[in-house]
Amino acid sequence: MYQKGGTTDTTGGLNIVNTQVFNTPADRPNATNVAIIITDGKPTDPSTVQAAIDAVHASKIVTLVVGVTNLIDEGTLKQLSSPPQQVCCDFL
Repeated sequence: MYQKGGTTDTTGGLNIVNTQVFNTPADRPNATNVAIIITDGKPTDPSTVQAAIDAVHASKIVTLVVGVTNLIDEGTLKQLSSPPQQVCCDFL
């Protein structure tokens, strides 16, 4: 699959998860909301990520994170993931 490349809008993705995927009228009230975040590197604007992830976690959305290149940053993966924020399995 060809990927042109570009920016990593982590904050935008988190905002969509929090407002369009979950927390909608169709969201089931008794279901655990789980988002799997796949990232290829560091966020383009890391200064906005913490507030967005705090909002996602405040909405009780569980986040699991998968890094898919050798450009990922372990701190970023931990920041994006729900507790216990463990990094596992280097497959590269």
